[in-house]
Amino acid sequence: MIGKGIIRTDDYIHFGKIVDELSKIAYTIMYISKTDQLIVCLHKNKIEELKSMFSDKIIEIKAPRGGLAFARLRWR
Repeated sequence: MIGKGIIRTDDYIHFGKIVDELSKIAYTIMYISKTDQLIVCLHKNKIEELKSMFSDKIIEIKAPRGGLAFARLRWR
């Protein structure tokens, strides 16, 4: 998706930095192209770390029962 023009060339570095930071705390990172959002699956213990790193980009965090939490972020 990145190579087909959905993400402009100027955004490669910015996108890469965000994904690199998220990969330190997340299990999986999914990109939704139509909304320019990232869905992140992480352990519940890492929610506070995510909030401190990306407080301005977080749209929603859901932490159902169990050990996993899901967050939706804007990456641009």
